[in-house]
Amino acid sequence: MMTNKKHSGIFYPMSRSFIPGAPTRSDPPKVYDNVILSVCIFILFMELVERMCFYGLTGSLKTFLFLHLDYSNFQANALASTMPALVYMTPLLGGFIADTMWGRYKTIFLFGMVYLAGAVLMTYSSNPNNINKPLFMFSLYGLISIGAGGIRPNVVSLGADQFLEGNENHENQKMSYFDYFYWAINIGALIAFGYLAQMATNGSGSISADYGFFYSFLICSAALALGLLAFLAMSGRYVLFPPKGNSMSGFFAVFKSYLCQHWKGIFVLIGITSTMCGFLLIVVAAFLENPEANKVMAIIGCISAAFGLFLVGSMNVNVDWIGDAAPVDTTGTKVERTKIEEAAKMDRGNATSEDTMPTNKAAVVVRAENSVEKNFSQRADDANTDAVNTDAVNTDAVNT
Repeated sequence: MMTNKKHSGIFYPMSRSFIPGAPTRSDPPKVYDNVILSVCIFILFMELVERMCFYGLTGSLKTFLFLHLDYSNFQANALASTMPALVYMTPLLGGFIADTMWGRYKTIFLFGMVYLAGAVLMTYSSNPNNINKPLFMFSLYGLISIGAGGIRPNVVSLGADQFLEGNENHENQKMSYFDYFYWAINIGALIAFGYLAQMATNGSGSISADYGFFYSFLICSAALALGLLAFLAMSGRYVLFPPKGNSMSGFFAVFKSYLCQHWKGIFVLIGITSTMCGFLLIVVAAFLENPEANKVMAIIGCISAAFGLFLVGSMNVNVDWIGDAAPVDTTGTKVERTKIEEAAKMDRGNATSEDTMPTNKAAVVVRAENSVEKNFSQRADDANTDAVNTDAVNTDAVNT
């Protein structure tokens, strides 16, 4: 059932030339009394089939690599373990693109198409009569890992966007939505591991074990295609927020500026770099067919990652050094603390006058500084005068 209320100021038109079937009308979608059944059910279904597809394609991956692609047991295990690691990294890309360029809807749909292409090619290359090892590996570690990374960070948020803030009925439904989302994940995994994995390794009914993987992958591809179709068909009902802009660049500018102002910060940067390089070496090692080269590179990667984590942890046992760094704005430009204190005094003295309130830049500077300090230290020294002043400025800026 629909009400006459509408979301205002949040819907933005989307080009049909970019995504077939995307909403193009300028008026916002109507608000439904039962948002879960009227709108979110399609998002939940998308999540269910995506999880079923992912676990169905990767649940028995080690066995397929060993039996059908002639990898050694050691390398098959390494490759199977690498896939989840990649899928936990690629959401950084999907989230960034959604926030800065396409929005959640476009990101889910376009990355979903990449995901579907990977599943179809993976199915085709797993046919016992025409196994194609290079195509299978490209589909799995290229297309599917990237496609899953675009869906994972955005689908749950898109569902949460459908609930109107300040509406008690919607607020209650939102809590239930997250419960249903959790169940969608688990039902998808249950189908994958409870049935599809068994079909893949042992066959099912008239499907022989030789064709088990092929038909298992085929079911996953068909389910994902159905989920994308339902997701697209109901696009006119979704409440869509525009991209928020490139907030990450400002964060990294502030982050880098703080760290580079102290010798401990430099070691933290070295540690982060060493950890990331170690991770990449471990991933590359999994694809090396030479066992000795695989072992050497994996060991180097582990040492590099462990060394990086040690540096980051040891430099942050005592985080007082972070408070000694000069504040910066979102471009990374240093700002004298005296200027921020002057802005705070002016703000407190003219709190009731809009004409004499501090500039937006001062507010942004204070919020950026406060955000970095809170992220790096939950145990900031309350006796530190600079920290107290910074908190006061931040409070005034927010009230403004």
